[in-house]
Amino acid sequence: MGMIGAFLGAVLGALIWGGITYATGFEIGYVAWAIGGLVGLGAKLGGARGSTAAGMAAALALTSIFVGKVLAVKFGAPGEIRELAAKEYTHERFDEVRRDAEDYASVTSEDELRRFLVEHGYTEATSAAAVSYDEITRFKADQAHQLEGFQAAHPTFELWQKGMSDGAVAQVMARVSLPEMVVENLGVVDAVFVFLGVSTAFKLVAQGGSEAPLSRPRPGAPMPGARPGTAAVRGGGPPTGSAPPRRTEPGAPGEPGGG
Repeated sequence: MGMIGAFLGAVLGALIWGGITYATGFEIGYVAWAIGGLVGLGAKLGGARGSTAAGMAAALALTSIFVGKVLAVKFGAPGEIRELAAKEYTHERFDEVRRDAEDYASVTSEDELRRFLVEHGYTEATSAAAVSYDEITRFKADQAHQLEGFQAAHPTFELWQKGMSDGAVAQVMARVSLPEMVVENLGVVDAVFVFLGVSTAFKLVAQGGSEAPLSRPRPGAPMPGARPGTAAVRGGGPPTGSAPPRRTEPGAPGEPGGG
């Protein structure tokens, strides 16, 4: 019953961590410590006691923290990527893209395109004649579509920033797997909170003590199942319920040896 309580605490703890991250968009590391307390409390309320139960509770806490970490990274990664994107896609960058889109809209020939690439920093070449055919091809396959879309939509800064951030999230999530993100997200702080969570679960159960041992009958007490009047008594002595034997005095009247 105690391990059922610990299991329920583990499931609830992992879901709470994932839910908090989903609601806030950020991973809160010290929730791992709370998960350990929740698992240990569930085990203790269920009646689990002793070092063996404490070890099982600690293992459940570790598993729950790992699952919660995976959920936290899954739900928290998009928010972190958007936060980084917001620092890159600023008002200055928005104005730069708008000027590029306006100038690119007036390009009508390959020579003009080469000059545009040099003037707006889309190539490392220092002159239009030095721009390679490969650079022109890559620009048309990537940046040209973005500039054309910007010029056609005339978005506000907020819409543009949101679109660029969503694109960054999609690119990162497609390129990096969830296990890789979890590994990259691990740090010293995570190790500290994992240790605190696991040790808390262990201590909560271990401090409850072990199960009470079977009581041993004290010397002279009847053995379990013995009936009154039998000789099944520890420590010797007369059978329970019988009269003690009479002691015979030598020479007493009416007795053998008497007068």
